[in-house]
Amino acid sequence: METLSKQQVAEIIQKAPSGTKPADIVNGLVSRGYKLEGYNDSIAKMTEIPQSEDQKLFESSKKLGAENPNFSHRLTPQGQLISKVGDKYRTLDVTGATLGSGVVSEAQKLIKPLAEKALISATEKASSKANQIVNQIVRGTKGLKIEDAKTALLSIPKNVVKGKDATIKLATELGSKSKSLTSALTKELSKDPNLYKGNDLKVVEKIGDKTIKTDYVNQAIKHLKEYYTKTIEPKGLETIKQLENKVKTQGLNQVEINNLAKEYGSKLTKDFFAKSGDLLKGANAKASESIRSGLKETSRSIYKMWNQTDAPLKVLDKANSQVINTQKAINKIADAARIAESKVRQAGVGGKLKELGVSAVDLATGGILKGIIKKAMTGTTEKAVSVLELNKKLPTLLKDLTKFNAGKTFNISLLKKIIGK
Repeated sequence: METLSKQQVAEIIQKAPSGTKPADIVNGLVSRGYKLEGYNDSIAKMTEIPQSEDQKLFESSKKLGAENPNFSHRLTPQGQLISKVGDKYRTLDVTGATLGSGVVSEAQKLIKPLAEKALISATEKASSKANQIVNQIVRGTKGLKIEDAKTALLSIPKNVVKGKDATIKLATELGSKSKSLTSALTKELSKDPNLYKGNDLKVVEKIGDKTIKTDYVNQAIKHLKEYYTKTIEPKGLETIKQLENKVKTQGLNQVEINNLAKEYGSKLTKDFFAKSGDLLKGANAKASESIRSGLKETSRSIYKMWNQTDAPLKVLDKANSQVINTQKAINKIADAARIAESKVRQAGVGGKLKELGVSAVDLATGGILKGIIKKAMTGTTEKAVSVLELNKKLPTLLKDLTKFNAGKTFNISLLKKIIGK
């Protein structure tokens, strides 16, 4: 076997056609049987696998991109690089835990481009799996973005969401998270000691060459006064009248403006207008949404005027919206679970399960028993079983979501280590 010095290999690389990768030249020389100074010394440090086991281990290892029949690399389940050079198989611990830096450097040089491709693929798979889990939990709730729901769900401690009423516990935890974010927002707004009235409360918009100023605060107060009058709520009416007087005389602080936005949004909802029709003369669902958004913009513009940036407000507001919207979806599922259990009992399935020693909340048993249950039920009750199954699976789904979102799968952590991330 002819030996090539480092100088000779360098000359061969220099004379190679433009665009040829040095690693490809080295691989080609090795595959043709040349011994390379320095390189083969490192390869010799690789651990030979007994010939009787090599093919089995190689074939069961993860591919790292396209493979050359004469020279290819894979990752073993133990986190080692297994290389096939001709008909020889060798393993190398690419994490550098047991081998010298020179050997590790050679291995990383060989597989880094392939590992980078593998990492992209693995990350995409993990993200897709996480999104599938979120969709399974929120059950495709209309208007709720998967990424928003994922962020909200990942903010909840998973060890508290367990047991029979998992969906109820999750909804409760989301409610607690929302209160915490609301407190943080109030604390941030309370740092400003100023009071605002008149033009300070108007949102300024530029449309073409015209400037439009809109006072959403006083419009909201007007609607709430009418609301409390028509719904006969004297306490609410008196409170909003006092706020109206404060706007005129002293002005409002940032916390009061934000509280007004919350009050308006909680009272004049789409559901309220759907049930009450034209109870309020000056308001409807579309107008109330415009005013709700306008109040939020009023709060942000005043905060920005005081703090030079509204970034902290946007972060807290977005996080709270994600949590609240996800909580609404989970609340609906929790309510459906309660109704589902009732329907299952009404269908007479509860009795059949009791005879078998199974309770209504243990419907996610699968197999023959599940078939017996479905046979005894109408289509509506069959949907009830689906909701109850989710209730039972929820703790596991949340744990899996954390795992896939953190990339603790598909060899992601190992691939990052090989690449050096």
